[in-house]
Amino acid sequence: MKRILTAVAALAVFAVAVPQAQAQDTTKTQAPVAAAAHPDIFNALLKDITLTDAQKAKVDSIAANYRDQLGPDDPQMDSTAVQKKRDLVERVAVDLKAVLDPEQQKVFEKNLADVRAKWGAKPSE
Repeated sequence: MKRILTAVAALAVFAVAVPQAQAQDTTKTQAPVAAAAHPDIFNALLKDITLTDAQKAKVDSIAANYRDQLGPDDPQMDSTAVQKKRDLVERVAVDLKAVLDPEQQKVFEKNLADVRAKWGAKPSE
């Protein structure tokens, strides 16, 4: 009987704690991934940038616009497809940068340079 009561008590604590943890204030949050077209790209470009709710909404809209075009990574992509994806990410970067304030843009530029370096891509400005 004690085990049952202990299990029920633990379950009750868990049932109350989880929703409270999920309902925390999100007025400003780290880079969103929820609706991102390609979460890895969006996370890499927005790393260490705290967005307002208005900025998050704009980023989500940008992600939705590019979702089908970016698609999943394919390790067997040919060089033409790889270049096409890089060009697309550069367009995503331009759109994302327009959402950010000047301080955030500085961090974004560093993140974009890191993404380019990872790919071995040259800046296309």
